[in-house]
Amino acid sequence: MGLLSDMLRFAAFISFVLAIHGSPNCPEDCSCSHSTQEVVGPVYKVLCVQKGLLSIPDLTVLQAIQLPVVLNLEQNEIKSVSMLDFPPGLNIFSLDLTKNPEMKIAQDAFNNMNMTLKKLVLEAIKMTFEHPLAMLNKLSVLEELSLSHNNRVGYVTGAIEDIRVSLFQGPVVRSLKILRMSNCGIRSMVHSTLAGLHALEELDLSKNKFAQVPSTIKHLKNLKSLFMFRSGLHTVEDNSFQGMKSLEVIELNTNTIKTLSKDAFKGLEHSLKKLRLDRCFMQQIPTEALANLYKLEYLDLSQNAFTIAPPKVFVGHYCLRTLLISSENMVVDTSTFAGQETCIRDLTMKQMKLTRVPREALVHLKSLQELNLENNLIHRLPKNAFFGIKAMIISLAYNNLTHIEPGAFNGLPKRVSINLRHTHVSDIDFLIDYPEDAIETVNLDNAHLLCRCSMKSSLNATLNVNIHGTCMKQNLVLNLNSNRLAAILDEACLEESASNSSSLTMRTITTQIVLFFAMWWGTRV
Repeated sequence: MGLLSDMLRFAAFISFVLAIHGSPNCPEDCSCSHSTQEVVGPVYKVLCVQKGLLSIPDLTVLQAIQLPVVLNLEQNEIKSVSMLDFPPGLNIFSLDLTKNPEMKIAQDAFNNMNMTLKKLVLEAIKMTFEHPLAMLNKLSVLEELSLSHNNRVGYVTGAIEDIRVSLFQGPVVRSLKILRMSNCGIRSMVHSTLAGLHALEELDLSKNKFAQVPSTIKHLKNLKSLFMFRSGLHTVEDNSFQGMKSLEVIELNTNTIKTLSKDAFKGLEHSLKKLRLDRCFMQQIPTEALANLYKLEYLDLSQNAFTIAPPKVFVGHYCLRTLLISSENMVVDTSTFAGQETCIRDLTMKQMKLTRVPREALVHLKSLQELNLENNLIHRLPKNAFFGIKAMIISLAYNNLTHIEPGAFNGLPKRVSINLRHTHVSDIDFLIDYPEDAIETVNLDNAHLLCRCSMKSSLNATLNVNIHGTCMKQNLVLNLNSNRLAAILDEACLEESASNSSSLTMRTITTQIVLFFAMWWGTRV
């Protein structure tokens, strides 16, 4: 035990010394540490962030490191990068050169890392896309590349909106799996721009200026996820994804796509699982475009311009697990969800200006587990408001809810969880008179509860309910699980009793005065 204790103390001392004086295998002006990354495992992390560096520091000290090296040179003033900056023998796994805005990269800069570099981040370095990216040509194992926040016209000299070249050549086309080109001011790409990237699985073209989906993505036969949110799209033409039989996720949200043609997603019938079309100013639910997407499980149509969700609008060959749908004042029919009755488990109907729970449409959803009605205009829940609904998790957060009648949560499954955060519920009396296993949890955070006497009996009557939140008494805010709450409620009971007694006395005196004057007036008449 003594030897072990001495060794532990010695290890702690060495760690302390290294923290003060730096590791002998750490470049100057950088900090180094051992770490662990998911998938990769143990790594040696080298941080040289915001050090005012004008050039790449001497990295030869890293040649003794056997672990994969994660090197971050973000937010410096590095002017140039060449092959001399990365000598042979460096085991650099990940390199981040983000926000070195005047940096010039030589064509051979990364050649000595061709068999080790798997992740490269070149964001916001004022790169342009008028020529092929020759500095990447020799990278044989590069899997993840981020070029976002480059090539913006008006910000970067030589930036172009229309890419007319094939950007990738050499062995990198066979290894690259993730490519990010978000916020690059791109309006169009020629058909060959992304040609050859047969291993690519994830592509981010969001926050650009495309009017339509670029045809070059059809080269990406193994692409699984495509992100084009807020990318300027006005239309999704027929056959835009033809031949992309591996594509599972498409995010087209926050574009101006008012309508979708029938064959917009043709070719994805047996692959597409998740589709986001929220905030697209759509005026009709695209029933025909969705009908043949057999694998579709997640659909987001929230915050569009629908005026009605007509009967059977979701009838198709798919079986949705998650549906998000909303549009201010949209009318929901009792048969709106026909065809998905046994499918939908998670339903979100936020920001629709609902004034009541659309129970008649929801009772048909036999597999419903979670119901989100947040940010609506529901201010009152009558008795049986949820009767027959199958959800076990219900959120009414951010509604102007002030009154919940007894029995409002009748007819729900056992052990339901209710979210009433940021509502205006003033007491918890509504939790009384349910079976012991009816309600499991209630979240009342920021619900403006008052520490009233009635809360004492309500808490005693709902011992099996896990209640989260606080109550207020003058300037005092108490957690409902606080040990002090019992004393505060006792005090509230005494104050309310005294107030009620005082009120009763005043009413009695007032009554006697009225009777006296009535009798006096009667004698005069």
